[in-house]
Amino acid sequence: MCVRREARKPPCRKGRAFSGLAGALLALAVAPLVTACSYVGGFLSAQSPRTLFERGYFAEMRAVEGRPAPRSAEGLHILPDQRYRPPGLSRDDLAHRLDAYAPASGAGPWPLLVYAHGGGLNAGAKDDETEVNRNFAIALARLGFVVLNINHRLVREAPHPAQVEDMAAAVRWGVDHAADLGADADRIVLAGFSSGGYLAALLAGEPRHLQAQGVAPERLRAVVAVSGFFDLEHLAKSFLVRRFIVEPAFGPSGPLWIEASPLSHAGSHWPPALLISAAEDRAAGPESDALCLRLNQAGVRCARLVVPGTQHSTAIARLGDGRSPEEFEAMASFLASATAAQRNGRGAP
Repeated sequence: MCVRREARKPPCRKGRAFSGLAGALLALAVAPLVTACSYVGGFLSAQSPRTLFERGYFAEMRAVEGRPAPRSAEGLHILPDQRYRPPGLSRDDLAHRLDAYAPASGAGPWPLLVYAHGGGLNAGAKDDETEVNRNFAIALARLGFVVLNINHRLVREAPHPAQVEDMAAAVRWGVDHAADLGADADRIVLAGFSSGGYLAALLAGEPRHLQAQGVAPERLRAVVAVSGFFDLEHLAKSFLVRRFIVEPAFGPSGPLWIEASPLSHAGSHWPPALLISAAEDRAAGPESDALCLRLNQAGVRCARLVVPGTQHSTAIARLGDGRSPEEFEAMASFLASATAAQRNGRGAP
């Protein structure tokens, strides 16, 4: 069934830098409708970003609607910077770290939700200066989820499939630590923003990555992707996106583009999916429509949600900081249904 609705950050750490030219061009690619003056003003006024991609993020947010307000984590149990893979697998010590957010009171165990940040697989971090990932994780924890907000290796160090392998390893960490976190390892949600939404969808569609970590795909209850991309050939129609996102991660056009696209793996083995896009997102919107249609045809419950008045990178901001309450409530309702203690059938909770 398709449902459409139109409509503190830790101290900044060094590392995870993105090359200047690529970062600037990628930032421009995610803000095509922002006027030059507004964009340049936001770009120059960003406060101590770790990457130029993040500076571009700020430019879009400032020009469209202003910086998201940080959400309070009061009342939550937080475990920051937990290592989920052994040291030595990455040159970047932050690559295999996650922040865990859990309800501090109430009746558990809680569903386990693993969330990956955006950044085109090239940049970004769980606690980047935009606040969007932290805000979203806190908002979901307040709904009654144990949320793992994860980092992963970036493409400049390791191309595909390193990122989806990292997310699978983070799920394994969550399963292993479920009892300590108050989580239910048999009710897992995969979630992400932009490239993180891509990773969540690919992990759901390609069970071998979870199976390699000893996690049964049947533990999955839902996938939630915000501004995700699911079809690499469609995504690569933009020259800048092709040059600075698709080709660095997946190489030149060829069979890998098809194999690495979640759309190619849509089928009845998927858990229920909620695909959220921004009203002004010309890439994620059509790709979400196409994936949802294919999942519905396979008998899987897939719902669509559009956040009104938003660009690619501001939909997640509004969901996380409370400025889109109607859409957030729709997401909460979907998650409550998909992760209920009892379910009937693989595709219909």
